[in-house]
Amino acid sequence: MALQNEEWNRMDEIVACLICLEEVPTTDGIFCERNVHHFLCGTCARREVQRILENVQEEIPRAQHRAQGGRIKCAAVHECDAPYHERALARILPDALFTEYRAAQNAVMEQRLYEEGQQRFQEQLEALRRQLHNTNVARAEQDEAATAELIRRQWPNAVQCPRCHAGPVIPKNCFDLQAHDGERAGGGAHQQPVS
Repeated sequence: MALQNEEWNRMDEIVACLICLEEVPTTDGIFCERNVHHFLCGTCARREVQRILENVQEEIPRAQHRAQGGRIKCAAVHECDAPYHERALARILPDALFTEYRAAQNAVMEQRLYEEGQQRFQEQLEALRRQLHNTNVARAEQDEAATAELIRRQWPNAVQCPRCHAGPVIPKNCFDLQAHDGERAGGGAHQQPVS
């Protein structure tokens, strides 16, 4: 805000344009928000805004313009990254050019809102995927436990092979599984109760 007051106090001064170096009254140009020595005459300001608006059609300048929030940065690019005042641009630019500038700025804001919305959507989608996975794992564990319980209740004498996990089988004729030690005779070789 101090710079705006200082700019107002310099209304009658003659200063040199950063680009063309022509000396003009401060009322015929604009200052950036940070430095009263970073002045553009009205002609150079119009050309600079027009150049920027034409360049935003290309990917890299468009990304830079978006990063700046759609504002026009100071022409002293290596010394300053402050934007120009909106009111100063409105005063110095022809109505059609200022309208084009504001439309480009609105497009930047819409793109930013879209990207933020997409980011939130992707985060919510990933959270739902994790939740669904966890639910499915829990459900599978419950189903497995319920199946094992059903088998235990349905066939309380069923056994399962400790080596190959075959089963459950119902042992016939012999319940001493340790006595057979791998023999196939008797229908119950190397088996243990279903767990």
